[in-house]
Amino acid sequence: MNQAPGRLPWKSRPARGEYAFYDGRRIKIGTGEQMYHLRAGRVRLVQPDPGSSVDPGRDAARLLFRFPWPEKDGTEPGGYGSAGFGLTLFECRWRRRCRHDNEGRNLYHQGWAGGVLVPVLVCRECSRRHHPRDLAAAQPLIAELREKAARHDEHGNYQAGTLKHATADRIIAGYLAPGKEASAG
Repeated sequence: MNQAPGRLPWKSRPARGEYAFYDGRRIKIGTGEQMYHLRAGRVRLVQPDPGSSVDPGRDAARLLFRFPWPEKDGTEPGGYGSAGFGLTLFECRWRRRCRHDNEGRNLYHQGWAGGVLVPVLVCRECSRRHHPRDLAAAQPLIAELREKAARHDEHGNYQAGTLKHATADRIIAGYLAPGKEASAG
């Protein structure tokens, strides 16, 4: 194979994307199963692109959607800049699934599991995905977000505290009102 020395074969090919139509325009919604540019609550706003291998409405159960971050409210589908916008959490641990317990987890996605929208956490060390099965299992994650919010508030950073509380509220909403867009826009 002709490629630069030390370069992985998959790196030499252009990244493949998934597309849909929104408001008459063709937009990128993600790559493979990761819909970095589409929230689960906004699937109904897009029409599938016949050239893409993913139909976000039909295939929702096997896809990972962008977490509905409060900071990104008002952003249209396909309008998100960075695909890697996330939050690192350290208290949210599942020892039986991953040996890298102290490395923390990144919260990037939401996905469907058991009929509810669950937060999907990615191990910072091995990239293994984890998700709390139900609201009770999500309580350590919610508690960590509330603690971070309280620390921000104590230091006068009320905007950051408000955003952390809103993030915790959206995790709860995924379990209680799945499929509804829990944001202002």
